[in-house]
Parts: sequence; structure tokens; C-alpha cells
Amino acid sequence: MGGDRNRLFISYSHEDTKWLEAIKEQLAVLEAEGLVSICEDSQLKVGEGWYQQLNEMMLGARLGLLLISAPFLKSKFVRQEELPRLFERHEAGGMKIYPLLVEPCPWERIEWLAKLQLRPQDAKRRAKALASFVGAARKQKIVDVADEIAALVKQ
Repeated sequence: MGGDRNRLFISYSHEDTKWLEAIKEQLAVLEAEGLVSICEDSQLKVGEGWYQQLNEMMLGARLGLLLISAPFLKSKFVRQEELPRLFERHEAGGMKIYPLLVEPCPWERIEWLAKLQLRPQDAKRRAKALASFVGAARKQKIVDVADEIAALVKQ
């Protein structure tokens, strides 16, 4: 898993696996350089105490990357298990939260989320979903996210 100092926990809906993979592709470059250590639930091993493992991943992370979409925001597990733990850790000062809007959804109607600055942003610095960008522009937004994450973890 790497050291806690640069650990990044990714919270996402399994319906958003394509976004997870696209983001991990860029983050893997940072991981190869030793800048971040990625952890998310696909790394859990069958038959092991997955709930405890997941909890340890979250508690040991320096940064929580949230892949925001309607499936993410309606997930009971995300809302009742992952988010409370991540925000508890954030409140205690041990973790930064990085909300990344992957699909358009009514995120501004969710009180805790409306208070945060989401990424990516358009030219007017308003949140704009990754799905709204295409081709090289989308890939560049993901690279920008990876760069910003590397800087945040380093702080």
C-alpha cells in the first residue's frame, strides 16, 4: 500500500468504474514516481475482512478522492459508511477531500457537497463534469486533476 504520507483513497460507485480506470491511468504515472499510493476497494482480496481493510485504507489516507455522480450520491454504502468516515478524518485534520465531478448530477442540492469546490472547472471556474469534455480535452482535465492531487499530497 505504500506509506501513509502519500496515500490516496478513491471513493466511487461501481457504476463509475470507467471513470475510476481513466483516472487511475494518469495517477499510475504518479504512483510509478513514488508521488502517490493509490488505494480503492478493487484491491481488497476475496475472503479477507474487506470491511476492516477498507476502513484501514480510508483511515490511513492523506487525501480522499470522491468520484461524484448520481450513482455515487445515491449509494447507501457511500452515504452511510464511506463519506462519514472520510469527513470525520477530514475534520480531524488528517485528510483532504478532493471532489471530482465525473457525470452531471444535482450535486449542488446536497448541502455538504455544495460547500466544496469541485473539479474539473470550466473557464468561468464553475464545476463541469468530466463527461462534458471529449477526447484530448477530457484527458487533459484528468491530467490536471492528477497534477493537483500530486501537489496536495506533497503539502
